[in-house]
Amino acid sequence: MSNSNQCKRYAQEDCREQEKCGFYFGQCIDFVDCMVFDKENCQESSYKCVSDGSKCVQIQECSDYKTENGCANKNKYNKYCFWIGGMEKKCLDATTCEGLPNYLTNHQMCKSGLDGCTISEDGYGCIKQMELCSQYLNDYQCFESNKNNCFWDSKNEKCVEKVYQNLLFTQDYQCREILKDCTTNGVHCVKRKQCIDAQNAYGCVTDAEGKKCEYHQNQCKIKSCSTAPDSLKNYQQCQDYDNLLDCVTSENKGCKIRPETCYGYAQEIDCYSIEQQDCVWYNNKCEQRQCYHAPFFFMNADCHQYGNCIGKLNGGCQMIPKQCEEILEKQFCEINYNKEKCIWLGGKYELLQCKKLKLPTYKSHQICQKASQYFTFNLNTLGCTDFLCENILEIEYCIIDSNGTFCTLNQGCVEKNCNTAPPYYDSNSKCEEWMPNCTVNNQKILIGCINKKNSCEPANQDQCYSTISGLQCKWDGYSQKFYIQQMKIVNNLKCLVVLAQLDFQELGCQNWPTDCTQMITQNQCQLNLQDGTKCFWTGTRCKLQQCSDAPKVNHTNNIECNTWLNICIFDHYYGGCKDRPNNLACSSSPNNIMYNNHQECIAWNPKCTVISSLFAEGCELKKSNCHEFIRERNCKTNINGQFCYWDDKLQKCMNEGEDNNGLTDCDKRLYGDLSHQDCEGFLPKCTVSNIGKSCSDLSSYCDYKYQQQCIINRYYFPCKWDDQNQICKYVVCTDNTTAQTEVECLRFKIWSICQLKINSNGTYGPGCEDRPTYCLFVTNPIICKLTLTYLQKRCYYFNSSCDEVLSNQCEVITDSQSNEL
Repeated sequence: MSNSNQCKRYAQEDCREQEKCGFYFGQCIDFVDCMVFDKENCQESSYKCVSDGSKCVQIQECSDYKTENGCANKNKYNKYCFWIGGMEKKCLDATTCEGLPNYLTNHQMCKSGLDGCTISEDGYGCIKQMELCSQYLNDYQCFESNKNNCFWDSKNEKCVEKVYQNLLFTQDYQCREILKDCTTNGVHCVKRKQCIDAQNAYGCVTDAEGKKCEYHQNQCKIKSCSTAPDSLKNYQQCQDYDNLLDCVTSENKGCKIRPETCYGYAQEIDCYSIEQQDCVWYNNKCEQRQCYHAPFFFMNADCHQYGNCIGKLNGGCQMIPKQCEEILEKQFCEINYNKEKCIWLGGKYELLQCKKLKLPTYKSHQICQKASQYFTFNLNTLGCTDFLCENILEIEYCIIDSNGTFCTLNQGCVEKNCNTAPPYYDSNSKCEEWMPNCTVNNQKILIGCINKKNSCEPANQDQCYSTISGLQCKWDGYSQKFYIQQMKIVNNLKCLVVLAQLDFQELGCQNWPTDCTQMITQNQCQLNLQDGTKCFWTGTRCKLQQCSDAPKVNHTNNIECNTWLNICIFDHYYGGCKDRPNNLACSSSPNNIMYNNHQECIAWNPKCTVISSLFAEGCELKKSNCHEFIRERNCKTNINGQFCYWDDKLQKCMNEGEDNNGLTDCDKRLYGDLSHQDCEGFLPKCTVSNIGKSCSDLSSYCDYKYQQQCIINRYYFPCKWDDQNQICKYVVCTDNTTAQTEVECLRFKIWSICQLKINSNGTYGPGCEDRPTYCLFVTNPIICKLTLTYLQKRCYYFNSSCDEVLSNQCEVITDSQSNEL
């Protein structure tokens, strides 16, 4: 017997189902013929074989079986056969109920043999179904007649039609087992309708839509918190009344639905049951937490943590006044209700304004900076003024102002721009060193620098290098004219697809540098290194981006520093950002108001979360299991990086994917504003579902039904809302109408599918467009010559169409005047 590799790998059950295999003496072998198998194990060897009593034969038509034993098998269509004995001795297809084999012993076997058959009174063999259910005498026949389904009435020992009034059951589950759409009236089954239609408690279980019913005050009603019995007297009993209802204790005994405000709670434990509602039990009633609820031992710092509060002289807290002038005690002078900073001046509080800070107290930049990072000293105002380049008096601070604008010295401190460059700058290269967007002035009398132009056209020879958008220009010495350098320009996007980068003259591609210092231009520097390492343009050169490079004005906490580089944290001493030390302890975070949330602590150290004590101020190490978090503000991720979520119903922290019957966890979000941002904060994979009701999984497509959902899909592709057609769509390349460089379009969508728009006259921008997949998609001859497809193919227009240029087709390029095309 042959045993091919293909059959050899199958076990017996799989082997017998294969067309070309069979199971023989413990092995799966190549199928040759049924006769090779043992007559006692024909069907076990191959689905194609049966026994005729003396040997295995291939399953066939009934008329082909020659023995009574063979005729006892089904034919190749899985139908029964019928044996005629006597002189004829032949096998025929079974076409009547009586012709079915006698070894069929129940209704289902007879019915599967021929439709319209049932078991005989003897309990074996088959007969035609009766006209009426009442004609059946035995329970094993009582299934269906020619007219109706049947049911065996065991109480009266008879077969009846399966209709409501014949089903004598007193319990809902008994009726539901026989007919899914029925319940009981206490005597027999009836059609299930609405809860109010049930006349007694027996049928008051569920209505026709599946809603739960409850028999309450002698009436069947839809189950709700108000139908809970008066015997339920506390929060836990009401919560346990029904796991799909959110019930709390009622003032009038029993339960009621959870109130929307704190003032609706009747008992203390109910008052504190939902942390998000921020309720306080005060003077035997539940109130929204206010400043006056704070304990009397609270100091001013405690009051800030408690809410929008400040301290009181005798202890406790009070609401922050709306006006600074309403704050009467100096030790509480910080901010007003609108978060505007206050300052103590002349024995009273006033709104902090630079014009109020005067000599002799405020006499230097450093002193003004202590009042606000947005202030500097200026003698002309006799005190503090806005920290802008033109107001800076002390030259050592003439670097960058509070708006992030670079400053320079030019007969005083002024904003650094092209016009403030030294007048002796007399070349394009010097002006570009001053600022990349500058070129030399075209006035011979007054040199200096000016802004680069939007196009090459207004330029003279000294300026003919590049436009403000980076488009390269070229001067034609013969015609004394400029033109766009089309044949040499290769943009960074096209260099990227061949793992290269613009060379420093931006005339072609070079190998991608492995060091930021090898990036010569700002255009190169903005692309960073190929491995994702960030580079930083100082204004004159490219260097490795470091934490200390982050502008202090824009980086005032850990989160902002983290966005600069993920190894950066806020420098509390000098301001700005610094490198995160190795083995930085969570407990080493300053215990101040900055560290009152999970995001700030995880930016301080990814292993940290905000402390779980009552008043959040500082960081602690994450737990190893989500269940160990006791507060919602900590329930984000555990120390191993697994996502956690806060179960609003159970009021505890759960592991993602836990105990939800294989469904997503997004539906566990019940409270909050339930916007996309709220659901995404609950778990990153979630977005808003039915608006205002719950969260759901992000969709694989931008096919959301509501504008609030239309943000991103599960693959983080951005979506946008079409107001005119009221549908959600994908963001497309052409949505960017302002891009001036390839870099902007490269970063607009992932996978480099966007390119800077190529205009019909050979110019670029503004805006982005889809990069064509094939050259033949391009119809304009000029655009064709400038196109590199998504598949990295160069295009050229010849024979009246745009096609890919193959290496053996160089002769089709007839208009080139150099080796560059």
